[in-house]
Amino acid sequence: MLVGRETELAALGEALAEGRSVLVTGEPGVGKTSLVRAAVAASGLPAREGGAFSVLSWMPYLPLRRAVGLALPRTVEGAALLDPGAMAAEVEDRLDGAILVLDDLQWADDSTLAATALLVARVPVVAIARRDGDGAADVRATLRDEGIEELTVEPLDADAVEALVRQRHPDAGPGEVRRLRERSGGNPLILGELLDSGGDAPDSLRLALAARLRRLDAPTRETFELLALAGRPLPAALIDLHAVTRLVETDLAVRDEDRHLSVRHALLAEVAVAELDDEVATARHSRLAALLRDDPGSAAAHHLAAGERDAARAAALVAAAATPHPLEAARHLAIAAECTEGPEAHDLRLRAAQGLVTAGEMRRAHAVLGDEPPPTPDQAATWHLLRSRARWAEGDNDGFVRELHAGLALAPAVSPDVRLRLDVESLREAVLIVIGGEIPDDAVEDARRVVAAADIAGVARARAHFQLGTLLYMLEQDGWAEELERSQRLAVEEGDVECELLAGNNLVTAHEFMGDPHIGRRIAERMRERSRDLRASAWEHQFTALLLNLQMHAGDVRGAVRGGVDLLGEPLELRTRQQVEVTVVYSLICMGGLELARARLDDLAEDATEDWMGQTQVAFLMADLELGAGRPEAALAWLAKVPDLATAAVADVAGPIEAWARLELGLDVEPPATAASSLDVPDLPALSQGEVRAVALLSRGEHAAASDLFDALAGPYGTHHLRGRVRCLLGAGLARRALGDADGARARLLEGEGVALAHGLRPLVDRLHRELRGVGIRRASQRAPRDDSGLTAREAELMGLVAQGLTDREIARRLGLSPATVKSTIRSAMTRLGVESRGQAVLALTG
Repeated sequence: MLVGRETELAALGEALAEGRSVLVTGEPGVGKTSLVRAAVAASGLPAREGGAFSVLSWMPYLPLRRAVGLALPRTVEGAALLDPGAMAAEVEDRLDGAILVLDDLQWADDSTLAATALLVARVPVVAIARRDGDGAADVRATLRDEGIEELTVEPLDADAVEALVRQRHPDAGPGEVRRLRERSGGNPLILGELLDSGGDAPDSLRLALAARLRRLDAPTRETFELLALAGRPLPAALIDLHAVTRLVETDLAVRDEDRHLSVRHALLAEVAVAELDDEVATARHSRLAALLRDDPGSAAAHHLAAGERDAARAAALVAAAATPHPLEAARHLAIAAECTEGPEAHDLRLRAAQGLVTAGEMRRAHAVLGDEPPPTPDQAATWHLLRSRARWAEGDNDGFVRELHAGLALAPAVSPDVRLRLDVESLREAVLIVIGGEIPDDAVEDARRVVAAADIAGVARARAHFQLGTLLYMLEQDGWAEELERSQRLAVEEGDVECELLAGNNLVTAHEFMGDPHIGRRIAERMRERSRDLRASAWEHQFTALLLNLQMHAGDVRGAVRGGVDLLGEPLELRTRQQVEVTVVYSLICMGGLELARARLDDLAEDATEDWMGQTQVAFLMADLELGAGRPEAALAWLAKVPDLATAAVADVAGPIEAWARLELGLDVEPPATAASSLDVPDLPALSQGEVRAVALLSRGEHAAASDLFDALAGPYGTHHLRGRVRCLLGAGLARRALGDADGARARLLEGEGVALAHGLRPLVDRLHRELRGVGIRRASQRAPRDDSGLTAREAELMGLVAQGLTDREIARRLGLSPATVKSTIRSAMTRLGVESRGQAVLALTG
């Protein structure tokens, strides 16, 4: 029975009963693990427990693997090195409804934290971490962002310390109790060690534990050291039977039902490892590598730690060959490369980095490649090529160009195949120039020459057609779909998974703007499933982001916000995170959540890349926000900050914003410089330019022509961008009213009102109502239609207290949460609801 923990046990027991996730924090030895185990036992619920070790913080997913038995002996390491999304799914499946208990997460690697963050919303998780010190802040920040509750375990008070002392020493005098309380600081582990040693133990817990370990006989201590270094349960049959019995009897280790032995407390393992000199540590790692020879991935890591480089290399290569997963194989290859000398090491590094780039793990690819290129021209050129791809994916355009040019500088010395790959990659620079607002001379002709060379040589054919298709799309020229589709087919034939995914990504985006959004959705759904099959969660997230963008264009802005907020809780690559934020902010603007949108834009602007996908999008969104807020002058001021406003790609987005802002201010609206496009097979650029042309006609008083053009645009706009359809119905209504056709104006305005109301486009609803009053129809003030809020149970609970008028601090005190957690959870709920104040949130929830 735990002494002095009645309040904590009750709180944790309630959370377990309700299936809520909890982060239990406190200083080392304060009794966090004992508290959790007692609460789990009292709940009667099944649980699976795993923990991290400081000396093994490099080992991916160690706590999760221990909890669900993913890397037991006689298995290939397999799922141990999956990306966080796949690992979370695997753990969830293996838990089968059990509570997941993860101990000492402050020592866990980043992959573990990312996977745990995903699991918090799916299964009941009890995470245990130190309150302060290395890694603790990362754990708390990561899990708090997911809305997890935090339960802080404080040192025992004076009464509890006295009760514990008297349990062991009933005759202890007041002075002895006071000294023990002062020396232990109320820490149960330190207090227990002091009691075990008769009160004469060193002041430091580490020294006290070290003294306890030194009292073990040699075989038992060696076995404990093996357990500490292994960082995972070891089969009792593999180690000394006497030592196993002794460690269990002395409460230094525990034996599970499968007769696997593990260290009872991570602090004990830390002390044991710290006590090892280099020679002994090397010997223990060597022994572990031998014990774990049936698990070549783990064996390789221990061989490396033992300095057995040849054995580490051999085991890592076996592990890499045994797994079908690129990311896992790449990590094994990285170990093999570290243990290899000469040209083969560079080849292994390049193979590892290619696997990481394919999986979308760009930061890891940089780490494997390092800062020094290989010595041979072919290897150095490939090294620069891989680094250029990683830089591109990270939004570092300058870095991309720098690496690409460094590779191209080696072209005279490289083999024909590598030279052709460099030429193919150089086509991406033309795309970058187009994005920047210029059209390179003969860009398409140059691209076609490179594609022809690739086809003849049979080298990088998929990527060559991918670059040409992308360039054609960016230039808004025909043929992009055929080239990108051919690229995908060739990528499958060539086994170029990265190009297959890239082509799918660009096909979806191109269909969104230039083709058929319905086809784009089908491709995105297919490629998301393909990404799942590949266990490439970075790509799965990217295709989910594309689907959310299509959802937003179709008018389901509330669904896009909900889905976007959920996706932002995943570990996303920079470009994907930026894309999702843009979708969420744009959808909030459409819904009228302007202050929420502004707050998110402020955050986005701090990290946005300096390109079309970054700061330029921020400027457009701010302009759109200001126009929706009734500040057209501010909207134009934001657009003036974009230097390439006249270029095609930019004008397609900014044109309607600028046109409507100028109309609001009574300023001249210039029609697009390009000729009017046919609306027989419309695309988003044609519709956008047509809308600007129609607004220009309206501003010049050519109302009949404006009405006809707005009418022609409204139908196809509904397929590509529903908000544009409503704007065109509004414009047509304005034109018909100026012509004196009140009935025609009413019909169009009412149609626009119906669409806007059905999709929650509140700023447009307000504008339509103003215009309806001009044709004799008055509306009461509208409030958001009530529907399923989509809130989590915790968000709904907090918003219920908000409805009662409680402040954040009052809610925090009532529920035992931190004010920061309350604030972030309420903000998340308001974002899901598409509101910007507490009052609006209450209205949205209560109807």
